[in-house]
Amino acid sequence: MKRILLSMVFLLVACVGMQGQWGHFVIDDAVTKEFTAGIVRKDCQFYYAGREYPRAIIAINKSYALAGDLWVSRDFEPLYLRDVVGNMEAKDGYSGLKGFRLVGRDGEEIGVWFSQMKLVTMVERVGANGVKVYPPEPEREPIGHEGVLSH
Repeated sequence: MKRILLSMVFLLVACVGMQGQWGHFVIDDAVTKEFTAGIVRKDCQFYYAGREYPRAIIAINKSYALAGDLWVSRDFEPLYLRDVVGNMEAKDGYSGLKGFRLVGRDGEEIGVWFSQMKLVTMVERVGANGVKVYPPEPEREPIGHEGVLSH
């Protein structure tokens, strides 16, 4: 019994210690419509993850710096974004792609995410204005800056 109580206290302390470091995802139909319509947010920098084709696309507000080298930066024009989203739907065999808002520890919107619902992972705040967004598995290894999209 003492072990269980001690474990619960440790878990509580660990959770409180982590509070504020991690953000979360909020499913948002408006974000889904933005991506499928090819709407490019001018206040965001776009990135994608995927070895054979984009598995996820994120748009991070330019007031944040994306940490790590797990994503490939990409400038999108509206028509090209719509084409890439259409190819993602074709590769996945169905239109189960969804948009999400990336929300920081204080409720601020860090950016948006677009992928299959089952591929959503984690967002972590790093320092004052940094953010690390973990791409879906197996895309979590650095993929270089050339990526799979050439245009």
